[in-house]
Amino acid sequence: MIISPPFLPARAADQSDNDWIDVAMAGGQPGDGAYPVSHNLAWHGGMHLTAPMNATETAPLPVRAIANGTVVYLRQPTAPSSDPDHALNYGGGWTSDGVVVLRHETEIGEGATAQVTFFSVYMHLSSVHAGVTLNRPLYRKAEIGAAGQIYGSTEHKIHLEIICDDTHLARLVGRASGELDTTANGRTNALFGEVYVKVPSGASIYATRPAANITQPTAAAAHTTTEDLFIGIRYAGGVGIAGNRADAYVTTYRANGTNVGNTLEEDAAEYRLYTDSRDISNAHPVTGRPAMSAVYELLRFGRTIYTTTTLTPATTPHWRRVNYPGGAGWVNLNATGTTKFSDADFPHWRGWALVDDSTDQDGRCDSATIRGWLDTDGNGEIPPAEATARLTDQAIAAKMARTICKFPTEWDVGTFDARWGWLKTQTPENPTAMSDEDFELLRAHFTALSFWQLANLRTGSDANAAALPATHWRFSPREFVKWFRHCGWLSSRELAHCIPRTSLGNAGTNNVNLTWAQALQRAGNRAATVNMLFMKYLGPGRQRQTHALAQIYIETGLLGVMTEGGQGQTYAYGAFYGRGLMQLTWPFNYAGYGSYRKLPDQTGTATYVDSRITATSTHLWESGGTNQQWGPRYDPHVVGTQVQHSAESGGYFWVSKTFRSTRNINRACDLGLGVNHVGFISWLVNGGGNGYRQRHQYARYVANILLDEVPRTGTEEWAYPPLVPALTATFPPGSPANTQTVTVNYAPQVP
Repeated sequence: MIISPPFLPARAADQSDNDWIDVAMAGGQPGDGAYPVSHNLAWHGGMHLTAPMNATETAPLPVRAIANGTVVYLRQPTAPSSDPDHALNYGGGWTSDGVVVLRHETEIGEGATAQVTFFSVYMHLSSVHAGVTLNRPLYRKAEIGAAGQIYGSTEHKIHLEIICDDTHLARLVGRASGELDTTANGRTNALFGEVYVKVPSGASIYATRPAANITQPTAAAAHTTTEDLFIGIRYAGGVGIAGNRADAYVTTYRANGTNVGNTLEEDAAEYRLYTDSRDISNAHPVTGRPAMSAVYELLRFGRTIYTTTTLTPATTPHWRRVNYPGGAGWVNLNATGTTKFSDADFPHWRGWALVDDSTDQDGRCDSATIRGWLDTDGNGEIPPAEATARLTDQAIAAKMARTICKFPTEWDVGTFDARWGWLKTQTPENPTAMSDEDFELLRAHFTALSFWQLANLRTGSDANAAALPATHWRFSPREFVKWFRHCGWLSSRELAHCIPRTSLGNAGTNNVNLTWAQALQRAGNRAATVNMLFMKYLGPGRQRQTHALAQIYIETGLLGVMTEGGQGQTYAYGAFYGRGLMQLTWPFNYAGYGSYRKLPDQTGTATYVDSRITATSTHLWESGGTNQQWGPRYDPHVVGTQVQHSAESGGYFWVSKTFRSTRNINRACDLGLGVNHVGFISWLVNGGGNGYRQRHQYARYVANILLDEVPRTGTEEWAYPPLVPALTATFPPGSPANTQTVTVNYAPQVP
């Protein structure tokens, strides 16, 4: 899922993603369009967001689509009127009534249960962009229209809702009701963001770090847990403040969501995952060493998640320094009795709650759950003053933001009396009963804004699919956007959008033109491979993914092949030609990958697919090296033909690559997306000047899709210099000696 806020203000240097979202989605305070209830406990299914101003503070930013979708309803706004009796002049001033509803069909992981559909509703638009057409696609960041007025507001605002049905609620959050079951591991087909390990009551925590191969230290425990604790591990993933973009953050949570102590920070931990995996593996006896690849997953995800990855021994310890009540120490996160989860499970200890206990289904919140949070004195009554005090309390506001509620839409004119009749009765929550005359004025206002019965809101692209019911699930839009930005998974269609329609060919001159059908076919064939690489080795950071795709495209011919053309016939590496997403070459790289994965040797009379390799054949091990015998190692043919190996070999190369006395190409990715950064990474991947212009071109094109800047259109030409010594120490062999010119065509890859 690729998702962004409905406004795209400029981002400050080193601004965190959450802080930027708060700027982009400001508003929604209690009494001013808060989610999910107002001061009189009326349900409110969305948030009122204020449009940020442009860089010159002269105009509000336009409203944009938060994700790729299809326009399933639109209504052009009514021209403002000075008539005080106009239904849209209710409540102190004009309310804009322009509406656009998008249906989003995307993926948050692998398989049918990770294919999700949700809707975004944009209301109070003062204009709708000419490019918005009913039943036609609208892509992320495309202009929807202009924010309008709400009850005469001088600021430009919209009402934004995120809604879904029962089926897709279960797919989005992994369950349909209640709290997360912590007696078994969470889902693996959708896994993103912070990972969590439940450490059960009675676990031992040690003052010093035990040896990497020790599961039961002989030293006495410094602490024995007396309650279940949830240890969260979040890798920065290339996002945030420079110098901290690979740090790990370890937080201890109680079941009720409170933190135990401050979050512990592990500097550059993500860059060290490969070497840490190696050290843990090597700490075990030679005959019982776990595969580094499996240990890497243990450190990254808290468990192995790929079916072809086996952690042997299964009890390989995962020692982390964590907080406990009264101190900090080392605990084995892979001990017997631990269970593992991620943000994809929407854990209740992070505040997520599914609320479906509104019994009368009218427009007033009678949820025992929510009322219990607001009823300070426990007398069963929540007058506006009490509601106001509680809703503005920081802890309660945090609870409300992560409450996923099911209640009827407020945009169905046919249910107006049933939903709002309570306003005519005096209650503690509604101290002043509404007169019949005022009630009719409210009816006229809601009638003018309602649209539900006219909208073609459907749960799938099939025209005969059942309509989304009027009673459905809602998310806080701001929290929804924040949470799913942790999900780096690209659906096949999203990956297809990232493949340029027009780009330079291998010679760097003639254009390659790919139709949408071709791009979608290639993306469909390779999405699982690319996502596997992203999840395990890059994380959700779109800058890293942009760099990776720019390299993958030139190595695989825009995802067209997984093996090098010519199969190494004219190159010194011969039978060990390029295979996989990063086109692994040379026997030493293949041997390193085999050790990393602990791939078994060929046995008996097994032969190799490439006849140049035999049981006794020798091969030039690396450029400038000596000949060595390959057999009886695994058959390198699998790297180009099996999904797991195509992805894992690329990931292995990416994080194990040595340069400037360090490892991990993510280090270079996290420096930026400038021409020197792209050129440096191109050199690290290719070792020379092959495809430099294309790699730069691809990086620009992909950044336009994946990043949050206002989308570019047309073509762009720019010059990039040869690589500078500050990044490479010396100019890499084959790199251009003079400034080069590159042209990128931003023509979108769409149907």
